Amino acid sequence: MNKNNISIKMPQTTPVVFWFIIICIGTFFFQSITTLPQGIDLLTLRLGLIPREVWHSFQIWRLVTYTLLHGGIFHLAINLFVFWMIGSELEKFWGSREFLKYILIGGVGAGILHVLFQFQSTIPVIGASGVVFAVLLAFGMVFPNRTVYIYFLFPLKARYLVLLLGGLELLMLFSSGMETGIAHLAHLGGMLFGFIYLKVFSLKKQLKPVHKNDRNIHQVAPPKNRAYYYDDQTLKREMDRILLKLKIKGKHSLDAEELEILREASRRFGKVNHKKGIILVQIKYINFRTYE
Repeated sequence: MNKNNISIKMPQTTPVVFWFIIICIGTFFFQSITTLPQGIDLLTLRLGLIPREVWHSFQIWRLVTYTLLHGGIFHLAINLFVFWMIGSELEKFWGSREFLKYILIGGVGAGILHVLFQFQSTIPVIGASGVVFAVLLAFGMVFPNRTVYIYFLFPLKARYLVLLLGGLELLMLFSSGMETGIAHLAHLGGMLFGFIYLKVFSLKKQLKPVHKNDRNIHQVAPPKNRAYYYDDQTLKREMDRILLKLKIKGKHSLDAEELEILREASRRFGKVNHKKGIILVQIKYINFRTYE
């Protein structure tokens, strides 16, 4: 998929996104049946992010488990909807393992920032909002020119949406502090830790040791195109789409990213597709033969 295209298709649900949604829904169900008549949520007391418990009792698992709890059906629905819409795109792009690593870093990072500034608080924080904000940040960095519709009505480039959301969170943090009942620090923490991780991750991709025995000497490796990180299923799906477009509209209709996808497909499994009736020839000079 061209990262700059506007699409009205619903995203295909990917494995990590699917199981995260299922776990959150299941946890919300258990919250509802373990809440006492006085309104005390036992699961939140055990698994919610309580800064004082993290600091004084070293209950660090709360930095993960709080992301699976929610304070109401609307809180759950909006978080999971945005996570599904945006997260599925990123998981297809990065692969499930890298995406899972990223959302763990975003969720834990959001909790860490909140705990650092509220270390004496005994008020539990719950919700996947820190994860969602980390995912939104990544979407804006990976697909900066993708158009997103706010409330399905107002178009905005993804990079500007990220700046808008970050700015609003800062504004609400400084204007209302901690009195709103919304953990703005956790939202910003998800974005902050996501940004740091993506920058460090990108740097590691660009540098590699010249000699195995000398880790201090590095050379710059040629950057990989985005299609390099597609899994085989995604790459094949994109290749079929582009070849169909090529057949209908001609080679001049392809943009630079689509050409990179075809080059990567040719490099990775061109021989296999030759047996299936698909031939890519002379990629370098943009001469193609499509379906026979």
